[in-house]
Amino acid sequence: MAGLDFGQLREILQRSRPQTEGVFHLSGLEGDVELLRDRWGVAHIYAHSTADLFFARGFVHAQDRLWQMELARRALSGRLAEVFGPFALKRDRFARTIGIRRVVEAEVELLDDETRAILEAYTEGVNAFPEGHRDRLPPEFAILQFQPQPWAIEDCLLWAKGAAWNLAVHWQNKLLRERFVQKLGPEKAGALEPVTLPSSLVDVAAEMRSMEPMGHVVHECRNLVAQTHATLGSNAWAVDGAKSATGWPSSAMTPT
Repeated sequence: MAGLDFGQLREILQRSRPQTEGVFHLSGLEGDVELLRDRWGVAHIYAHSTADLFFARGFVHAQDRLWQMELARRALSGRLAEVFGPFALKRDRFARTIGIRRVVEAEVELLDDETRAILEAYTEGVNAFPEGHRDRLPPEFAILQFQPQPWAIEDCLLWAKGAAWNLAVHWQNKLLRERFVQKLGPEKAGALEPVTLPSSLVDVAAEMRSMEPMGHVVHECRNLVAQTHATLGSNAWAVDGAKSATGWPSSAMTPT
C-alpha cells in the first residue's frame, strides 16, 4: 500500500467520492451550469452554451472516472510500465506495435473547427477537476504515488479508438486463419470452417510483405496474439420460461 495504513486509506476512499452537493467555482466556464444527479447517480447537466456543456461533462467524467480514464489512456498508449513496472512491458509493447497513439496524433490535425472546439472544452473540464481537487483524486493515485498528467484532445480520440479496438473481436481469428492458409493452403484451410468459402481466405502476410511497415506489424501481431485471449461480450438477454425449451428461464451473453 506504499506506506498507507488502513486509516489513511479509508480517509482517501471517503474523500475521493464525487461531490454531489454544493457549488463549484471553476475558471473556464462562460456562465452558470447546473448539475443534478438522479437517484442512480447519473449526472444531468444544464448549460447555456455548447462549450459549457462539454466543459461540465469533462469535469463530471474526471470526478467520477479519472482513474479509469488514466488507466485506459496508459494501456492504449503503451505506458503502463511507467506505473506498474516490468510486469506491464508485454502489454506496452503490444500497444505500441499496434500504434493507436500514433494514429490519433495524426487524426487530431484533421479535426474540423466545431469538433475541435467541443473536444477542447471537454478537455479543459477534465483538467479542471485534478487542478482544483488534488485531495479528492481516486485512491489509486495515492496508492501508486503518482499524479495524472493533464488530459489532451488526443486522449479523447484515444478512447474512441480503444472502444473500436475492443469491439473488433475477430482480429485474432483472422490472424489464425492467415496461419492456416500459410500452412495448408486456401482449400484445406477452408475445409476447417465449412461456413467459410475458400475463395474468401486471404494470405494476409503475402499481401503485406512488401508494404513496410505493415508487414512488420502483421509479424508482431502474429507473435503477440497468444497474449490477448480475453473474452468479450455484450447484449445480455433473458428468455421467459414460457418461451424456452426447458420451461425454465434462461439467459446468455452474446459476443459483440
